[in-house]
Amino acid sequence: MDEKFLKKSIIQTLIFYDIFEKPLKLKDLYFQLEKTDGKKPSFFSFCNVLESLVNEGLVKKKDDYYFLKNKEDYLKFQKERNEISKKNWRKLAFVSKIINIVPFICMVGVLGSLSIDNCSKKSDIDLIIITKKNRIFLVRFFLTILLDLFFVRRTKTKIARRVCLNNFIAEDNLTFPFPSLYNAHSFSNLIPIIDRDSFYFKFKEKNNWVLNYLYFWKDKTPPFFIKKQSKIALILEEILKGNFGDFLEKKVKNIQIKRKNKNYPFGVKNGRVILNDTLIELHPNSKEKRIEEEYKLRLKNYLRPNQ
Repeated sequence: MDEKFLKKSIIQTLIFYDIFEKPLKLKDLYFQLEKTDGKKPSFFSFCNVLESLVNEGLVKKKDDYYFLKNKEDYLKFQKERNEISKKNWRKLAFVSKIINIVPFICMVGVLGSLSIDNCSKKSDIDLIIITKKNRIFLVRFFLTILLDLFFVRRTKTKIARRVCLNNFIAEDNLTFPFPSLYNAHSFSNLIPIIDRDSFYFKFKEKNNWVLNYLYFWKDKTPPFFIKKQSKIALILEEILKGNFGDFLEKKVKNIQIKRKNKNYPFGVKNGRVILNDTLIELHPNSKEKRIEEEYKLRLKNYLRPNQ
């Protein structure tokens, strides 16, 4: 791979994570590299080019972390955020046992700040849930009730360390319809905590558009993992697999869509609110557009003078 493209890839990746005040360790930086040409860089060539960027003063290194120049303060934040993230992982280990009670779940994965151990005191816990077909609304209904009962679901006023139920995808349409650099980084950092019948790898295969933006989509090892379905979930699936389940699915779907129409009568301007039989995405004030605009601005201000 040409050294010029590799330098550009390293700087672009650091700029993206700089928006989140996130320094990166060596292998994390390598496996998050943004794509600048068609050839995957070897780890050896990556290390050599990274070292040259450090020698040039364009990239800084301290305590095994790499970051842009003049951003040493991020290391102080990172130590605190590592500790907060550990606490959030411990909480999620408990919550995941509650989630495992719900029927028709194929996979649950962690996204967002927790997936990169970058939680602040205000961070919630973002999940993506893959459901069996024709049961996406029932899964959301059961999860909402259960997590509310245990006071662990995110609400408008209670966010920190609460579970956010804003991403659902049904097994019969696993391809996420909104490819972008922001979503590519999000999915490449996805960590499965519940997975049955290898749905995580099916999800990766159906969303290989991520590799149009990044060189790698490396599997991450979760701090805990649930594979076996709970007996309660199995019993509920047996009860709700036929016509009665179809009836309930339609009922809760109508309720959820009516609530959406009531809450967003004129649609949304800064995000997406989608409820259909294969995708539920509830991000009325998504950070995606703002972050990508900020990323482009930082590229202009930082990258061009150094090319």
